[in-house]
Amino acid sequence: MGIDTKLNSTPFEASNDIQIKIVNTYESAIALCDAGWTPIECSFGDMSVVNDFQLDHHGPYRDLEGVAIRAYRDLFAALKHDPKFVVTGFPDEDATFAICSLAGIIPHPSFAGKFPSAPESVQVVAQMDLTSIAILINDVDLDPNLALNLIDSYRGRIILSWRQQGHKNCRDRLAWYGGIDRWRTILTSQNSDFINAAIDSQVSNIEKVLKANAQEISTNVVVVDFSNLGPNSIYYRVWLDKYPILVAYMGNSYNQGNCSFAVSSSEKAKELLGKRGLINVYQHLYPGDCGGREIIGGSSRTLSITWEEACNYGRQIENYIKLRSA
Repeated sequence: MGIDTKLNSTPFEASNDIQIKIVNTYESAIALCDAGWTPIECSFGDMSVVNDFQLDHHGPYRDLEGVAIRAYRDLFAALKHDPKFVVTGFPDEDATFAICSLAGIIPHPSFAGKFPSAPESVQVVAQMDLTSIAILINDVDLDPNLALNLIDSYRGRIILSWRQQGHKNCRDRLAWYGGIDRWRTILTSQNSDFINAAIDSQVSNIEKVLKANAQEISTNVVVVDFSNLGPNSIYYRVWLDKYPILVAYMGNSYNQGNCSFAVSSSEKAKELLGKRGLINVYQHLYPGDCGGREIIGGSSRTLSITWEEACNYGRQIENYIKLRSA
């Protein structure tokens, strides 16, 4: 993609204001897509809304690479002059990194030689290749178990730092803008000491994870209140070391929220739930419109779930396991 540098005072400044619209229904996403907004991971149960970029990897698009990889590698700065995005759910690292890529506000090899008047140190940063970070984002998204290894590499600590600096549960427009700007800040101006400090923060938080309110459904399934922790695959792993299946509930002060479903491994998912793991189960859960992948997924993005309903999800999953083994 060509990059016009005339409108930028720095390599990482958006040429036009990035616009975000959050939707909670398939129909709303379709309407905005038809109006020229680009959907990013607009997945609703078994249905996804995409434009020609096909930036989703859930439901019917689950065989595609993650959106961070494809947006950075194939579509960098494609929407620099028309950065309008429709999103849903939590502003995770995959979706926000993809938006940064499409808007052209993070380092990329295509910036080489484009800012000759910028300080040399800025030019060096501007043309860095972040493909390995996009790949790691996708790897952890597909297999939450890999999140435990984030502290072992600098690129992993970059992702960890991004997670630690964001709000644990907020999913409003401000949280989305914050996630986008956080990538730009971390990748272009934060020093390594700050990024490496994410390790201590992570360890401190893990100590709180096992103290969270939990309801054991069986030796197979546990439901845990993650309302004060937020969706975080590293924290999920703490409980998945004790139970094969976790229902993680994220709620607000009004007991309204959503759930993540996670299984400790692909092998365990196949053993307990069948060849397709959680994909076999989503359609049987009530409240419905749940979806995701074989070992990681979530409740509907259009319905608010209570703690009691989260516990009922756990019981439904356990009943499914019993019926399979009967």
